[in-house]
Amino acid sequence: FLSAVSCQEDSPTVTGEVNVSITLGLPDVLDTKAIARAEEADIVYYEVWNADWSKQLYPVDNSALASAVVNQKKAVVELVLVADQTYNFIFWAQDEACGAYDVNELKAVKIDYAAMAQGNQDKFDAFYAVEELTVTGPINKTIYLRRPFAQLNFGASRMNSSLGDITIGATSVKVDGLATVFNTIDGVGTAEAASPVTFTASGLATTTEELVTNSSSYTWITMDYMCMMDAKSTVDVTAAIEVAGVGTVDHEIPSVPVQRNYRTNIVGD
Repeated sequence: FLSAVSCQEDSPTVTGEVNVSITLGLPDVLDTKAIARAEEADIVYYEVWNADWSKQLYPVDNSALASAVVNQKKAVVELVLVADQTYNFIFWAQDEACGAYDVNELKAVKIDYAAMAQGNQDKFDAFYAVEELTVTGPINKTIYLRRPFAQLNFGASRMNSSLGDITIGATSVKVDGLATVFNTIDGVGTAEAASPVTFTASGLATTTEELVTNSSSYTWITMDYMCMMDAKSTVDVTAAIEVAGVGTVDHEIPSVPVQRNYRTNIVGD
């Protein structure tokens, strides 16, 4: 029925079976409105299902994970499939060692916010795609993955005052209404977190890029990834930013709009 091929030489196609080569592309520029450039993702996990999603065809043993290595923001999956059949594919790319996602069932990726509680970390960036293909002959296709999460950022327009440079210490961003499971097929979150999720960091976001919005530039203070229940949603946000010589500055921002695969910027002096 179906087998994975990691390295394949030219050979006559077996009757009833065809070669399928899928190139997976990760975002390379900021057209997805996110600071990260997919530089931390180093592995793509994938599953193949039948046409009505009732049977997983590959990997056959559900305890095993099929994967492909990401190299220069691309990965190649090569399979031999039975012709004249329709297949459903799920792809999920991430930093293999990030420890934040349970990918044993790609239909429903579990999110461990305790593992990703450290803010300002590109390693929690992730990407996914769901694709239906009807195999009528050999296929060589490129599929582009997108982020399943929204990105929430804080930025400051002035990092100095009459007393000198402003130094930011620890930051804390608390968000309510987040999902703990991402349903890849429907593109929605499920299993809402029982309590608000807090992301903490010991300093500024580690990027030389400035946060630019409405033609104004800001110093990037925080950057956090989060999964909402719906593709578009509003969340209540509470931020605590430690300023040297001043103390902790608290901000409460209700009903902040967030959207999957986009970033929301909260900026000010």
